[in-house]
Amino acid sequence: MKTTIDRHSIPFRMTVFVIILVIGQSLLLLGSIFIGGVLSEAQEDAYSAFSVKVENRKEYIQNEMKNRWTNVAPYVEKISNAYDANPRNLDAFFFEVQSDLVDMLRTTQVTGAFIIMEEGNSRHPALYFRDYDPLLNAENLKDLYFIYGPALISQNLGIPLDEGWELNLSLNEDNRLFYDMPKSNEALSETFEHLGYWSTPFKLKDGDIDILTYTLPMYDRDNQFVGIIGVEISVPYLSKLMPAHDLQPQDSLGYIIGYEDGLSDGIIPLVTNNALQKRLLRLEEAFDFESVNEVEEIFSVENHRASEPIYASVKRMGLYNYNTPYDNVTWYLIGFMTDSDLMAFANRLQRILWTSLFISIVAGVIAGLIVSRRFTHPIVALTQKVKDIRVENATELGRTQFSELNFLAETIENANFKLIETTSKMSRIIDLFDVKIGAFEFNRQSDEVFVTDQLKVILGLDDDEAHMLFSDKVAFLDHIKQAMTQPEPDEENVYRLVNDDRWVKIVLHEADSSVVGIVMDLTEEIVDKNKIKADRDYDVLTEIYNRGAFQRQVMGILSGGAIKTAALLMFDLDFLKHINDTYGHRYGDLYIKTAAQSLMTFEVKGCVIGRRSGDEFMVFLYDFDAHDEIRALARAFYKQLEENPIAFPDGREMTIKISGGIAWVEGDVDYDDLLHRADLQLYLAKQKNKGSFLEEPI
Repeated sequence: MKTTIDRHSIPFRMTVFVIILVIGQSLLLLGSIFIGGVLSEAQEDAYSAFSVKVENRKEYIQNEMKNRWTNVAPYVEKISNAYDANPRNLDAFFFEVQSDLVDMLRTTQVTGAFIIMEEGNSRHPALYFRDYDPLLNAENLKDLYFIYGPALISQNLGIPLDEGWELNLSLNEDNRLFYDMPKSNEALSETFEHLGYWSTPFKLKDGDIDILTYTLPMYDRDNQFVGIIGVEISVPYLSKLMPAHDLQPQDSLGYIIGYEDGLSDGIIPLVTNNALQKRLLRLEEAFDFESVNEVEEIFSVENHRASEPIYASVKRMGLYNYNTPYDNVTWYLIGFMTDSDLMAFANRLQRILWTSLFISIVAGVIAGLIVSRRFTHPIVALTQKVKDIRVENATELGRTQFSELNFLAETIENANFKLIETTSKMSRIIDLFDVKIGAFEFNRQSDEVFVTDQLKVILGLDDDEAHMLFSDKVAFLDHIKQAMTQPEPDEENVYRLVNDDRWVKIVLHEADSSVVGIVMDLTEEIVDKNKIKADRDYDVLTEIYNRGAFQRQVMGILSGGAIKTAALLMFDLDFLKHINDTYGHRYGDLYIKTAAQSLMTFEVKGCVIGRRSGDEFMVFLYDFDAHDEIRALARAFYKQLEENPIAFPDGREMTIKISGGIAWVEGDVDYDDLLHRADLQLYLAKQKNKGSFLEEPI
């Protein structure tokens, strides 16, 4: 027997009404979440965190390449002067500069340092030292290897010959570009630093390791080109500075250094560091990028072998200044993450929301059937009693005092109450998935506020406060406005709760007749972001600015206008190695931290303090009225060191010894030039009288 559904019956209509109501409420809540930008915000947060990690790593590598590995200018001048004294005797010249070249290797912490002379056709006289691990320095130089040059120098310094040692360096089409570029451009600038050239990876000879080099031309007293001076960075050592786990603990694509010279179509990969990159990325060709987020410099990789999208954060490395022979060449640090890793949180949140909607629809259908069966029987009985009444009189019947119609009205009210209760299922479902999202809604004609269960917890309300606020929309709105009085800098719609170390995102959507709001607990995300900012800007040991943050602060001050009398002070701790060797690194760290604390002596006017490297500090002073004020502060700093010695475990007390150099800010000044000038004064102070400071003449 075929069963037909009466679409005009009360049970059918009530069931449909309940289902529509539940689905409508669920869609309203989900729509509020989407309109509030929760998913897009999660994606933007993922892009931002990815970008910050790659930017921090880029800043570190760029600082090593620009400020440490290329810090060879003092040695270039010294070696050039030595050549002028021995222009016709290269062996004597090499013997005179052998220690200078070793010092340059140690100071710059590179894997190799060399001098290659112009004499010869394809085989050039050369002096070449290599250190396969620059972080481990032996005082007897046994950790170094002699690659090219007279064997007598190897015996003199006690440096072993490399297994591939040769007297002269052979240059051919595969390995001569690092020599030819400084040579071919030597006439373009009188400043040899402007001619420094970073090579792409190559091998000096078959069987050797892959290296990058930074080379400068060398001139005699007549300003004639006589050879090059440079340093090498081995590709294995450079790869160690790009740890893949920096981006993802496991199965990380990690970093790649890329190169663009204006001739190739895209960025060419140069330095890779793991097998997963070779398996998923097409490293044999230039990258094909498609922009995803221009602000954060996030791109999708179009040419890859993976089964899911791959994203790249591309950060430009400014290795060359403008208007130099190589300013058309650009190097990049590129971080890679797969879609499943980068968007893990956003994808999980989206799945939770769609699952919640499905569960709500199923629950609505079941609830609709139950409600209709339970509450429509009395209505059907009543309609049977009044079936002969005309339809147009039904409303009049409802306005009478008949008990049957009053019962019907009460039944409808109870049904409505059950329906409203059903709509709260979405809130409980979200609670099950541990998503810290609360929602509220109120009608402009009603005093009560409808809320999800988590809203009370997110706003930090007890039961009495919640009952009072949720029954008075005016008081509730005042509370929400009070919560929005402390916006979080650089965050949209995010606020710090008053007298509470928690952050929430509040998004309001106003319609003609109602107001819907979403409140999301972002405490963990904001704390993580603030920690990332702190890790980016502050040195862990001394809690002062690190090199990158110090540079940003100083460059901002220099570009901000008049700063009156100003100077950059460069300091270098003396005897740190002796303390580490004698008392251990614990007291070495104490030596560094105490020195950093003593630098607070300078904080009387405009002052920026930072740590440049392990034992080097920088202080930028500005808005002083005279140079003597800064000199007085420097003397006070040294006096403070004298008055506060450090006690060591053997009972010995030792005054912190630190050498310093002062460079004055006069007119428009370039930050790197200012840093170089201060560094030069520091170098002179350490040569002449350690534990004191020198200033450049005004």
